[in-house]
Amino acid sequence: MSSQCLSSLLDAVKDEDEHVRRVALKALGQMAQAAPDVAPQCLPSLLAAAEDKDASEEVRWVALKALGQVAQAAPDVAPQCLLSLLAAVKDKDEDEEVRCAALEALGQMAQAAPDLGSQCFEALLAAVKDDRDIRWAAQEALAKVAQAEPSQYLPSLLIAVEDEDVRGAALDVLAKVAQVAPDMVSQCLEVLLAAVEERDTDVRGAALEALGQVAQAVPDMAPQCLPSLLAAVKDEDKNVRRVALEVLAKVTQAVPDMAPQCLPSLLATTMDKNIRGAALRALGQVAQAVPDMAPQYLPSLLAAAMDKDVRWVALEVLAKVAQAVPDMAPQCLPSLLLAAAMDKDARGVALRALRQVSLERLVNSYWTTQQKKLLVSIIRPRLYQTPLVVVPSTSDGQWGVVLYQTAGVSQKWDKPKEEIEQFVSSIKEDMGMSHVSR
Repeated sequence: MSSQCLSSLLDAVKDEDEHVRRVALKALGQMAQAAPDVAPQCLPSLLAAAEDKDASEEVRWVALKALGQVAQAAPDVAPQCLLSLLAAVKDKDEDEEVRCAALEALGQMAQAAPDLGSQCFEALLAAVKDDRDIRWAAQEALAKVAQAEPSQYLPSLLIAVEDEDVRGAALDVLAKVAQVAPDMVSQCLEVLLAAVEERDTDVRGAALEALGQVAQAVPDMAPQCLPSLLAAVKDEDKNVRRVALEVLAKVTQAVPDMAPQCLPSLLATTMDKNIRGAALRALGQVAQAVPDMAPQYLPSLLAAAMDKDVRWVALEVLAKVAQAVPDMAPQCLPSLLLAAAMDKDARGVALRALRQVSLERLVNSYWTTQQKKLLVSIIRPRLYQTPLVVVPSTSDGQWGVVLYQTAGVSQKWDKPKEEIEQFVSSIKEDMGMSHVSR
């Protein structure tokens, strides 16, 4: 059956219909991945399509992607792919997406056949100087080449760091090398820490992101990265400060023991609303990673929820805190409810945040909030899955509301009969059917 399929696909690659050719080329790449022994038979058709200047950009793009799959699945045929891929990468007049596909394929090939990496390295380094999309694709491919043989390429990367045209990419690749080569971490780290002190703000930002990668991948190195990250939070350039805050949050998630040292920087106030927003998002990530520290940053979040410049971000973070730290939910919900009721601009964000809070927490807040009608509108749809039952209580004048949840877990609230009746009446209104029984 496979030989019949292969024969049909090889015929379809020559079809007059472009769509048929694209589908056939893609299928050949997938077939070679699943059955590497057929790769030599697929290769001529893929190479012909990739090199056909009369073919459309879409056809050549698919062919190059398939070549990467073939080279990865069958390293023995990778040398035959190399020239076509390099030619597409080096051709400045070539379509951008075609070049990006060739770059991606080179990265895949280098992983499967590391001995070919040296023939790709200089071309990839040159492509890093190109336009944005080409630059990113080249950087990713360069990282794969370097990770396949770290010791071979480390000296070249250390030299590339001195070239201002490729410095940012070289720093990123160094960080990725450090992740797979623990014995080279110290060399990479030394260069990254020096780059954080550079005058060029783009270089500082790239170095900070690279330091974050190292700290996350090699937690033992986090203490060495932290001083530079904390200093960068006070950098004169706001984009560098934003990057530093984002990286600090990621490091805290990966290495929770660093949270006590990171928190003061995340809480520090600034006049720039974008930086405040970045700090608040970072706090949300810390909340999920280190819930025990919630009481320390909750006041800052509640204050930010009243600040029109960062209210949207603060409300989203408050919802995350309410989820990650249930004991904090009663303190988070009033700000969310107030924003949903009073601020038309923030209402959508607040409502989305409230819908993330557990039903139990919402019902619990009903008894104390001034926004009962709004809260009921959020609770009501949730009762289609989770029933409420009203039961008489043994206490004089008290009734109870029992929320029955999954696995037999339930929650009961004892309240005066009048409050229970008001609650039940609000919940039943317009539901079309009763999900509250007595």
